[in-house]
Amino acid sequence: MEFAIEIENLVKEYNHGIRALDNVTIKIKSGDVVGYVGPNGSGKTTTIKILTNLIPPTAGQAYINGNDVNRNPKEALFSVGALIEVPGIYDYLTPRQMLTYFGKVYGMPKKDIDPRIKEVLRLVKLSSWENVKIGSFSTGMQRRLGIAKSILHKPRILILDEPAIGLDPKGIKDVRELIKQFQSEKLPFS
Repeated sequence: MEFAIEIENLVKEYNHGIRALDNVTIKIKSGDVVGYVGPNGSGKTTTIKILTNLIPPTAGQAYINGNDVNRNPKEALFSVGALIEVPGIYDYLTPRQMLTYFGKVYGMPKKDIDPRIKEVLRLVKLSSWENVKIGSFSTGMQRRLGIAKSILHKPRILILDEPAIGLDPKGIKDVRELIKQFQSEKLPFS
């Protein structure tokens, strides 16, 4: 069986012999929603950064849809949307401007970008903020915009690192409901 995400014997050592990961193995089937939990400093973000090819492992392998993330990152990450730590938010832009830019970065056809922006902003409940400078957004609105950016190109796999960090209880509930909606309705995936 091919897994959507497969991590085998992952090790990551930082300077001075600090071992953040020690032979971590994870297998996730397509369509599964998984919470990767643990205390601060337990290696969750390190695992995700290796999985998305932001940092190399010391040992072990990470695969997405059977593609080795380190050897074939373009193929492995083509169908991935990710929100890792603090999202790249550009205060001086509006959501429309930022998402248009990322639509181009993702290689989306020009004709598809505008309708998709409308759709993702509706999904994350930011439609009425489409043309407002992001610098005026609350933390929760910025997190929702980060999720919109990660789903813009209709990825098959969505990796969210602490999507509710810094949110109030209502914001946390909204993010959880959005993730459940993605799974139950197969949104935003194509």
